[in-house]
Amino acid sequence: MNNEIIQLDNRIVFSLNGKDSIDFLQSIVTIDLENTKQDFFSSCLLTPQGKLFHHFFLFKQKDGFLLDVHHKSSESLKEKIGFYKLMSNINIEDRPDLEVISTTEQIFPDMRLDPRNNNLGWRGIRKKTGEITNNLNLYETKKISLCIVEDGEDIAPSEYFPMELNYDILNTISFNKGCFIGQEVTSRMHRKGRIKKRIFPFKHEEQDIKKGEIHFENKKIGQIIKVTQDNGIALLRTDSFKSIKDHSNKVLVNGEESTLIFSIPDGLNINVQ
Repeated sequence: MNNEIIQLDNRIVFSLNGKDSIDFLQSIVTIDLENTKQDFFSSCLLTPQGKLFHHFFLFKQKDGFLLDVHHKSSESLKEKIGFYKLMSNINIEDRPDLEVISTTEQIFPDMRLDPRNNNLGWRGIRKKTGEITNNLNLYETKKISLCIVEDGEDIAPSEYFPMELNYDILNTISFNKGCFIGQEVTSRMHRKGRIKKRIFPFKHEEQDIKKGEIHFENKKIGQIIKVTQDNGIALLRTDSFKSIKDHSNKVLVNGEESTLIFSIPDGLNINVQ
């Protein structure tokens, strides 16, 4: 099998360095950076109300971290980091000389398997080569099949709780670390042990399906948040998953009868009772 190299040209890289970089990030992000031997992390910055502000990756370096973030979210994320910085000894620097790639095989030692789902392959940051690849759509299709959405691309900041987006089962939230922004709400939802709404991938054969509300048995049960020609991702009440299956996958989308075939990707432990 040939190695597939995908330039994730919708991603931006910037560095966060300084003697306080670990302590600072540890105090605000959802993942535990200290009590681990890992050097690559999927993490979130939440709002004080516990909703997702931005998701990003952290590559640990000798003097700090490289952050890999969607290009539409990068300025907002840097601004928020600056807001929380206060007296912390950290420095933020854009790295336009670097690019993010995803591959099916590890092509240099600093690449790591995507912590959200290893089936997404290897991820790494390298010096820009000038080489152009046009297979980002293949990567996006794979993300949909694995039920992964990203802010900047699919969702707006401060709109969803991270558990609704499955980040609690995508190795992106640590419930054993100390405080972080939005931790109180996040921990409370986790302790209750049941998330009322989560995202699920679906397949469809509709001609003109669009984002919008999903109704079933005269009740709003969710909404489509990403859709392509034959598949998509929807936020759905977990207690409606089996009922839809039992009724031949028939729902109303924006008032029109549609067939959405929902599934749970392998490895995602979602309770739909």
